[in-house]
Amino acid sequence: MADPSVRVSPHCWKARFALAHKGLEADLVPWRFHQRGSAESGTATVPYLFDGDQLISDSWRIAVYLESCFPERPSHFGSPDAVPLARMINSWIDLTVMPLLGRVVIPDVFEALDPLDQPYFREARQKRFGITFEDLRAERESWSLKFLDSLAPLRRQLSDNPFVSGTAPGYADYCVMGAFMFARCTGNSNLISRADASVVAWNDRMLGLFGGLGRSAPVVI
Repeated sequence: MADPSVRVSPHCWKARFALAHKGLEADLVPWRFHQRGSAESGTATVPYLFDGDQLISDSWRIAVYLESCFPERPSHFGSPDAVPLARMINSWIDLTVMPLLGRVVIPDVFEALDPLDQPYFREARQKRFGITFEDLRAERESWSLKFLDSLAPLRRQLSDNPFVSGTAPGYADYCVMGAFMFARCTGNSNLISRADASVVAWNDRMLGLFGGLGRSAPVVI
C-alpha cells in the first residue's frame, strides 16, 4: 500500500493472528508488488516467516509450523483430529468467500496502492477476474450481496457457538477473520456490518482479541 502502515493481505492477517494466538512476536516488514523480483525470501507471495535459518511461506504452513514448534503454547487446532477441519475452513474462505469479496474490495485496493504497484496490480487482477475495475465498481452491490450470501455456513456455525472453533477462538476463526480484515483495512468495514447479527457479534469479539490487534489496525482513509 502507499501507506506502509496499512496491511490488507488476508493471508498475512491469518499469520498475524496465528502468531498472537501462540503469544509470539515477529518483526513485520512491508512488501510491495514492485519488489516481487527482489523479495528476500525468493518467493513472490506473502506471507513468509523467517525463524532463525528456517523459511516458511504460506499462511497455512506457517500455522502448522508454529503448532509443531511451540506445542507448549495454546493450540491453534485443539487436537490433531481438528486439523483437517480447520484446513477445510481455510479452503472454503480461499476458494469461495475471497473471490466474491475480492470483486468488491479490489478496486479500493488499487486506489490505495503505491503508484509503482498500480500497473502490475491492474493487469494481474483484471486478468484474474476477467473484468475491469470500472465494471467491478458498477457491479459492486451485486457482488456485495453474493459475498454476504456466501457466509451462510458461518452464520449457522455462530448461531450455536461463540467462535468458529467452538467455545474459544482457533485457527479456523483466523482463516475467516483474515478475509474480514481485508475488508476492514481497505475501508469496507460497512460491508461486514451488513452481515447477520451473529456474524457481526463474532467479528466484534475477534477484533478485541490480543489487545485489540484487529481493531487497532490502520485502515485506508
